[in-house]
Amino acid sequence: WQKQDEKGGLLEFQADSAVLFLADEKDQTDPNRTGSEIVLPGGTIKAIYLSGDVLVTEGLRTFRAEEVYYDFEQSKMVAIEAEMRTFEPAEGIPIYVRAGKIRQLAENKFSAEDMTLTTSEFHVPQISLNASRITVTDTTPTDQKEGEVSKSSYDALLEDVRLKNNDMTFFYWPSMRTNLERPDLPIKSIYVGNDKTWGTSVETRWYLA
Repeated sequence: WQKQDEKGGLLEFQADSAVLFLADEKDQTDPNRTGSEIVLPGGTIKAIYLSGDVLVTEGLRTFRAEEVYYDFEQSKMVAIEAEMRTFEPAEGIPIYVRAGKIRQLAENKFSAEDMTLTTSEFHVPQISLNASRITVTDTTPTDQKEGEVSKSSYDALLEDVRLKNNDMTFFYWPSMRTNLERPDLPIKSIYVGNDKTWGTSVETRWYLA
C-alpha cells in the first residue's frame, strides 16, 4: 500500500506476484524527490508490475485485472483485461467499466477502448453501454475526502456508443457525455421485460423538455 495524504487516503495493491522497479542511488538523493513514494531498505520504488488476480483499490474506486503496471512518479497505470468499479455518489449504485486495456492518464483521468459501461456486476449484463472509446474523469476519491462528493464527481465521454440488451444492439449514437446528473442523450431509463400477458416489452422514460 501507499499512503496518499494525511487524511487517511491509501492506494492498495494485491496480486499473486509482483516486480518492483527501484530508483537509482543518484535518484534517491535527489533534493527534488517528493515524499509520496514508497521507501524500502536499499531503494525507492519508482514503479510496480503486478500479475495474477490483481486488485487495486483507492477509496471507492477499484480495479480488477490480469496484469497491471503502475508508475508512482507520474500516477499512471495500464491494466490488462481490466474492470474498473466506482459508485454513483448519491444512491451508491455501482458503475463498471470493462475493457481489454484501461489506461490511467493522470491521478483522476482514465481511458479505454472497446469497452462496456454498465451498473451490472455480471460479465454479460442485460443492459449496457458499449463504446469504441471512453475517457473518464473520476474525482470521487478526492471529493470523498473533502466531503464534496456529487454526481459531477464522475464524468464520462464516449464515442461510437451502442446501447445493448444482452448482445443485441438496439440504439446507436456517434458520441455522448454523461456525468450521472444529466447525460447528453435525453433518456432517463430503459426497462426490458417479458410476461405471459404482454410478451416482450420495452419501457423508456425521457427528459421530454
